[in-house]
Amino acid sequence: HVCGGTAGGGGLTSIGDDCLVMSHVHVGHDCSVGPRVVLASRSSLAGHVTVGEGAQVSGHACVHQRVSIGGGAFVAAAAVLLDDLLPYGLAAGASRATVDSLNLRGIRRLRPPPPGQ
Repeated sequence: HVCGGTAGGGGLTSIGDDCLVMSHVHVGHDCSVGPRVVLASRSSLAGHVTVGEGAQVSGHACVHQRVSIGGGAFVAAAAVLLDDLLPYGLAAGASRATVDSLNLRGIRRLRPPPPGQ
């Protein structure tokens, strides 16, 4: 289910190109989902969430309102993400997700630019 935008939130919910949105996904109002994002089955984004390019949100994961997920980040299955997740971060935890490490697989897959560019 993709909710529309609201007047107070800019009036737009957007999903980028080449995304994979699986069954029973919820995208809340005024969300911005970048290109090449994967939203696995039964994942949920609350309102005003921003998801960067190439990020992945695993099945049954929940993302709290106004949270930003950086490009190339990975949210593990059944995680509850209450805080922003840095680019290429890996967050896991069923009661409150924490950054466990970097998403090395995502870094290799997306090939980010070298520092300073």
